[in-house]
Amino acid sequence: MKLMNTLIIKNEQLTKKRAFAALLAILILALVFYGSSLNNEYNLDDEYAYTENENATQGLSNIKAIFTESTFKQANYSYGFRPITTLSFAIENQFFGIDATVSHSINLLLYIISCWLFLLIIIQLFPDKSFTITIATVLLFLALPIHSEIVNNIKSRDELLMLTFSLSATYLWLKSLNGKWWILFTALLALALAILSKKDGLIFLGIIPTAIYFHPKFTWKKLLLSIGLLLSVPVGLRILRKVTKEGEQLRIYGAGENPLFDPTIDVDQVSFSLHSLWFYLKKMLFTTDLISYYGYNMIPINGYDITSIITIIVVLILAIIAVKGLKNRNPIAFGIIIMAGALLPLINWIIPLVGIVAERFATVATLGVSIFVCFGLAELLQKANWIKKPIVVGATLLGIYLVAAFPTIQARNKEWKNKETLFLADVKKAPNSAVMNGLAGKIYFSKIPRLLSDRDKINMGKVAVAHLKTSVNLVADKYLLTDLGSLQFRALLDYSSAIKSYKRAIAIDSTYPDPHFHLGWVYLAKKDTSNSITSFENVLKINPNYIAAYEPLLKQLVGKGNFRKALSINETGLDKNPKKLELVLNQANIYYLQKDAINSLKWLKEYQKLNPNNKEVNKKVVMLEGMVNT
Repeated sequence: MKLMNTLIIKNEQLTKKRAFAALLAILILALVFYGSSLNNEYNLDDEYAYTENENATQGLSNIKAIFTESTFKQANYSYGFRPITTLSFAIENQFFGIDATVSHSINLLLYIISCWLFLLIIIQLFPDKSFTITIATVLLFLALPIHSEIVNNIKSRDELLMLTFSLSATYLWLKSLNGKWWILFTALLALALAILSKKDGLIFLGIIPTAIYFHPKFTWKKLLLSIGLLLSVPVGLRILRKVTKEGEQLRIYGAGENPLFDPTIDVDQVSFSLHSLWFYLKKMLFTTDLISYYGYNMIPINGYDITSIITIIVVLILAIIAVKGLKNRNPIAFGIIIMAGALLPLINWIIPLVGIVAERFATVATLGVSIFVCFGLAELLQKANWIKKPIVVGATLLGIYLVAAFPTIQARNKEWKNKETLFLADVKKAPNSAVMNGLAGKIYFSKIPRLLSDRDKINMGKVAVAHLKTSVNLVADKYLLTDLGSLQFRALLDYSSAIKSYKRAIAIDSTYPDPHFHLGWVYLAKKDTSNSITSFENVLKINPNYIAAYEPLLKQLVGKGNFRKALSINETGLDKNPKKLELVLNQANIYYLQKDAINSLKWLKEYQKLNPNNKEVNKKVVMLEGMVNT
């Protein structure tokens, strides 16, 4: 009876005790749906965000670097600025170290907090609406299988933090409309933290004013003042980034990630955008197969079909409903506007997206979908006079959805166990994905060292190469071709095929250093010193900061007795990277091999200043001091 009393009341009549019971119900349901994710390991791109990110794995000792350097760093580029996300990992590392269970627990906690905030926002926004519909909206949001991608992926901490801080900012802003204007300062801070977690938080520059318009205490004055205050956040962050920015090298994307990145591929922009939009419309509610990465050949780039027509019809219907509901501030219209506004940047119309589409991109849009579906269904049930108990019918439909969603989420939690389980499951669901075939190929390659017999190793290598060949046959992408060459070289010792793959990658983009680097190693294995030296030199001409290329190049030059050139190349690297231990040690070793003990000792002492605890170097310093002083 108490439950029914709680459900039939309006949001404004909700007591603290009943609100606490609702929050507890959300907590329990989230644990039921996602508790199994706590057993998972680190997975897709987690190394870039956390486990191999030096700013995240050194605890709180690197705070300055977190807020001045790019978030993601790979061999020859750095990109992105998500300092709050990196800071969250640094704090986690400070207290717990690298522990996958802790990381997954924090992700789940952030998801639960986001659901709680969503509930409080709807209560604030629509006080005269039924609490039954409100709690149903949040439970539907919680149970959407599409969210399994952000809960299970530690790298998606950025998405969860963005969502949590953005919803906090929205809730606080709505609270301020009741006369508590000082709360706005906290709201502005929360929004800034959201954007610094992931720039998708900028979407809330539109969502918060929309929420203000639908609030019962809306006035145009409040709306215009709010818009002015909101705009101060991105302006301030832009100034901050210009002041703190250090040497960002933007990542260059290939056709495998999105055909729009390759101007040689003919893409019909309109049909491509319609197909991208259709992906989200069908995935947000009725998720079937979830895939960690889509990329090339997963979304049609040309031509119109029945789904294009359906997409246009759905958009027109939703637009008409939204316009009609604007005047009386109907929650249904609010849900549609939030969904549409959040989806607009995702349809490869304004900017091409990495991966083309992804379930995790639609997180904010699902807030609108949940509101639209639940309030829309409630309105339909109430208008159907032949339905005597609309609450019971609505609750039954929600219950059916929750029951149907549960096994889908559990299966996906299991697939996210580790990279092997994820990639091998996803490539079966996406056999035409260039990137998924590439990732599967790498997984099979990584399994080779664990095999005992040479025959099994060769067979596994062939499986790995077959997946990568499939990927490059789908799209001649420089990254995938480089991966293919590495498999041919390392797994099959097929030098000839590896050279062809690397040269194909170089033909696509001669300024991409990785294939030059690997080509140098192939020539070294073939004892072709001349071509090996040329390849490694090409790497450093393209990117003098490619540290891994120095040692194999210098060893070969020294082996040929070309000490002067070796020193010159290493000095160029030191000019740009004066504190790189590898380069300092290279300089000392070259002088030592040249029998120049004085200069060798000088550089070893430079090394000691940077790393005083290297026992081998310290022994060598003592030895050289003895030689110099005798």
